[in-house]
Amino acid sequence: MSKPQSFFLLALLLVALVPGAPARAEGVTIAGCENYAPYSDAALPGTGFANDLTAKIMKQAGYEVSVSVLPWVRALEGTKSGAFDILPSAWYTEDRGQALLFSEPIAMSRLVFVKPAGSTFEFHTLEDLTGLRVGIVSGYTYEPDFVTSPLFQRQAVADILVNLRRVATRHIDLTLDDELTLRFIIHSRAPELEPMLALTHGVLSEQGLFVAFSKKRPDAAKLLADFNAGLGRMRADGSYQRLLALHQMQ
Repeated sequence: MSKPQSFFLLALLLVALVPGAPARAEGVTIAGCENYAPYSDAALPGTGFANDLTAKIMKQAGYEVSVSVLPWVRALEGTKSGAFDILPSAWYTEDRGQALLFSEPIAMSRLVFVKPAGSTFEFHTLEDLTGLRVGIVSGYTYEPDFVTSPLFQRQAVADILVNLRRVATRHIDLTLDDELTLRFIIHSRAPELEPMLALTHGVLSEQGLFVAFSKKRPDAAKLLADFNAGLGRMRADGSYQRLLALHQMQ
């Protein structure tokens, strides 16, 4: 072995043995979705609560983090295919569970209906929707009974804001989404619709919101464990609650 090679190998060994020598951090890619405030949107601080929370936890665990904000279907399918590593703000379904690992819940999502202001409609059961036109969003997951019910029409569009405008102009009777998302979008992006719309008290469903990890990544189980551990620490030290307040979710 030549002297230059010996010196090079010795230098590498010394760097490896130096206490506290920085190791190169592994990278993770986060696929946030558009128009899902306060959980995820490019215009929000930290691109929304779910993305902000996920990025903070993974950075604290030693990962380099990059966040992209995409339409929902691209974010979901990109994470399932392995183009992205992490999908914050996802609901669990058996189909998604084939391709994704799901964290402990990061929030609870209440799915409520939006009706024209002054409407006497109130939701209790699916029978209350009989004969109505209900706007849904393509690629979103809804309760199976809601999806298959023959009692009412489901009309799909790409964006909840489109459905809100259609309810306000009475082109459809109702639409639905996460309660916090609806309140945020109506208040901040379509304030002119606020006096024209009302939310129901009854909910179609209430379920956990999760962070999902692509099974295409070989260390997906470790990413999940690191995230859940970090989430537990944030709940214990109060930083989770402070982040909720920062994103106006309390």
